[in-house]
Amino acid sequence: MGRLTGNHTSFRKRHHRDLTHKPIAKVLETFGFSVVDTSAVGPQVPGFADMLAGLGGQNFMIQAKSGEDARFTPDEIAFAKAWRGTVVVLASERAAIEWATRTRHELRRQSEAKALTAVRCIHRD
Repeated sequence: MGRLTGNHTSFRKRHHRDLTHKPIAKVLETFGFSVVDTSAVGPQVPGFADMLAGLGGQNFMIQAKSGEDARFTPDEIAFAKAWRGTVVVLASERAAIEWATRTRHELRRQSEAKALTAVRCIHRD
């Protein structure tokens, strides 16, 4: 890190938000997800995902990209490979809507399946 002699890099310039970042966060919030912007974590943890989203007791790391052909930085690739969870890549509001819809349905099915196995059958007592 440089000194304050004119050759320093400001914190704001060290991390970058894709143009789709805010619209994707808004879509996820509309679908009931909790969303935290983690884009500023990048300088401390290179390649860290842009957002953390939660729903139904599950957490998802979200990498926002501007367009389907957007490139990943080497740090983003290395982080995603090393992360033991899933990093979801969303490149548009439409992709966010499709992913959020599918994820909500999957979580609902999982919770219904748990509820069914927890209920004992009265015919077998």
